[in-house]
Amino acid sequence: MLSLAMYTAQAQTMVGNPSNPDINWVTTSEVSITPNPASDALTVSNVVGRYTIKNMLGQVVLEGNIDAAQPRVNVSELAKGNYILCLATGGKKTVNKMFVKN
Repeated sequence: MLSLAMYTAQAQTMVGNPSNPDINWVTTSEVSITPNPASDALTVSNVVGRYTIKNMLGQVVLEGNIDAAQPRVNVSELAKGNYILCLATGGKKTVNKMFVKN
């Protein structure tokens, strides 16, 4: 199992392979999620599209859409722990962000 520090270091390399011509990758610095840790909701900046939240086993625990009018993701029903927020836009851009639910 990865520690938070280990995952954070790996997350910067997980955003993709820029040599893949089929995908326009987003860097982790272009997207932010606040607050982190979160108890009720995450606010996501600079992304409009689909999100998936996975637990540390890779299981999907929540899915939905983020739009400019409602850039918040309700995480109040999630158990305390570490999660990965996977974001994808219609333009094939993807990014993974680690967050903590408390």
